[in-house]
Amino acid sequence: MSDAVTPSSAPVPRGEGGDGGGARSGTPGGSDRSGGGSGGGSGGRHRGGSGGGRHRSGSGGGRGQGSRSGSSGRSGGGRSGPGGRSGRPGSSNRSSGQVRRPENVPAPAAPPPTVASEGRAGAFSITDDEIRANRRRAVALTVADGLVAGLVLGLVLGVAVGPLVGAVTGVVVLVVVTVVLRRAADGLAVSMLGAVPLGDGEDPGLENLVDGLCATFGLRVPALMVVDDEVPNACALGRDPSHAVVVVTTGLLDRLDLIEMEGVVAHELAHVKRHDNAVTVAALAALRPVGWLGGGDRWLHAALGPGREYRADQVAAATVRYPPGLRDALEALVRGPVPAPGSIFAPRPLARTRWIWIDPMVGRRDEVLPVGENDATPVRIAALGEW
Repeated sequence: MSDAVTPSSAPVPRGEGGDGGGARSGTPGGSDRSGGGSGGGSGGRHRGGSGGGRHRSGSGGGRGQGSRSGSSGRSGGGRSGPGGRSGRPGSSNRSSGQVRRPENVPAPAAPPPTVASEGRAGAFSITDDEIRANRRRAVALTVADGLVAGLVLGLVLGVAVGPLVGAVTGVVVLVVVTVVLRRAADGLAVSMLGAVPLGDGEDPGLENLVDGLCATFGLRVPALMVVDDEVPNACALGRDPSHAVVVVTTGLLDRLDLIEMEGVVAHELAHVKRHDNAVTVAALAALRPVGWLGGGDRWLHAALGPGREYRADQVAAATVRYPPGLRDALEALVRGPVPAPGSIFAPRPLARTRWIWIDPMVGRRDEVLPVGENDATPVRIAALGEW
């Protein structure tokens, strides 16, 4: 953000050659413009006098180049020569032409580069390195699944038929599984959550809110889907920003006001902006078998990358410029009901998807987490309260 410049603190060049702006000076009720043209003469326009009259005079063919000055911090009431400055004592004025720096005075240092370009999104410090790292993570998770499948099948055929057949089969399986998994990851993730598309006009307030925030973030409008569950929560899916999906629960729609919903939607769009959603669907697909086993949530958290919910809070709060909105939303989520039997947030189903949600502590409010676990909802609420 650039500093404001007052008329008395920064000269503003008016141009080069014979086509320039004249000098303007005056007292209340009048002004004076005059200047010298490069066409061989001097010319200007004089507007002045206490009576508010206007007088034009000049000779030569060029338009005057000179200075602008006014009664508010500018000069007034005096005579001005071609290309010169005029004013009364104590006033400052602007002069045109080339600004010359006094000798032996070093040039001001260039401003330091910003940490990250905010771009049209106005997002807070989302770097290209973050985006590239998430892309690599998503690809690595997808390839890992194909690699495991290729190794298993290749070893079996290698022992049963021969090493060459096993090796070729392993490579083919690796490629096929990787490609298919990348294409099918979105559908697998949606099916795991039991989400259905939000009908057109079903929630116009949410639709308008998403449209406006997407313009702020510089993103395409994602598909909106809803999970029929009274526990308030939300997440973002999709293999890339062009295929993004924002999922909300019916409990979230029922419990949050507009300001709180803005914070939640901004949080999910921050995930999309950082390509976290690509990591989400890749991790859900890759770890789907592990999710049925105990400790699946720990594997998922490691695959997604620790600290990403806290990071999305930072981006969202800085983008909407109102951290209390997101903080109040998280507090409302904490006050939400306990998951009912059969809920997607019941202990066993939650283990498969826990860390993709904006509130990963559903049903586990009393869980003791490691020191430095910034993704825990209470930690993030406290952090937002300090911003």
